[in-house]
Amino acid sequence: MVIPYATIEPIKQKLSTGFQVESDQTDKRLWTAIIKEQLLDTALDIKVNLGETQILLEDLMTLKVGDVIPLTQDATGELDIQFEEVRKFKGYYGNHHGTVAVQITRPIEK
Repeated sequence: MVIPYATIEPIKQKLSTGFQVESDQTDKRLWTAIIKEQLLDTALDIKVNLGETQILLEDLMTLKVGDVIPLTQDATGELDIQFEEVRKFKGYYGNHHGTVAVQITRPIEK
C-alpha cells in the first residue's frame, strides 16, 4: 500500500513517536476517514492486453496500411485486465453505448 506524503505530513510527529495509546479516539477516527477517502480517490492505470506476437525487424520496416499482424490472443477470448501492471481480472472486449469497453468476467486467482 502506498500513502501519499501529503496525507502523512500533518501526523508525521505522531508517527515518529510510535503508536501509543491515544486518549482521543475521535482524532484516530478522523485521520482514518481522511486516509480512506484519499485512497478511494486514487487514480489507477488500467491496461487490457489484446495479444502479442514477434516479427522480424525487416517485416516491421515494410509494414503498410492494411497489413494484418496475427496475435497470440484470440480476439473473442478472455483478455487480461491489468491494474498498475498487475493482472487482476479476465474480461471480454466489446462496445458499450458506442464506446470501446471491456467487461470483467472473473478475478485472476494467484
